[in-house]
Amino acid sequence: FREGRYGPAVLEPTAEIERFTAEGFPVLADLRVLYPSRHDRVTAANTNFVNEHPELLKAFLRGMIRSCRYVLDPQHGPAFRDLVVRAGFLTTESELESFDDLFGGWQSRGTRDLALPREGVDLIVHEAQQAGQLSDSFQTDQVLRLDILAQAQRELIEA
Repeated sequence: FREGRYGPAVLEPTAEIERFTAEGFPVLADLRVLYPSRHDRVTAANTNFVNEHPELLKAFLRGMIRSCRYVLDPQHGPAFRDLVVRAGFLTTESELESFDDLFGGWQSRGTRDLALPREGVDLIVHEAQQAGQLSDSFQTDQVLRLDILAQAQRELIEA
């Protein structure tokens, strides 16, 4: 990731977190603490990858946006549920029974175009700084670039 050979990367909140923190990567938010009932993912690409492969990154983001649009469309709820079951999830009766409520919750919490509100990221950074988890000199722009995402969003609107 540091060398720019990998990206975009999808990391679970728990995936290798101890190794990354030991190597000095800041944890901007631990979703297990903020949202213990949710399973969230972070999609990221390092600066080298973004600079060297912007078209590939945009293609990936367009695919992710199309996927989000499909998954979050209420008409596709039953088909998406079947897909999740075929993938080996929702294996207990309790999970199967709670899917519809979970899917309904995604309608208000999810985003169909991968929008990432800058204000929300700034808030997380500010809270981490107040808690002493990040240096006061840390700036969101050091790690966040939304220009490629904005381009991918525009291209899908124009298509």
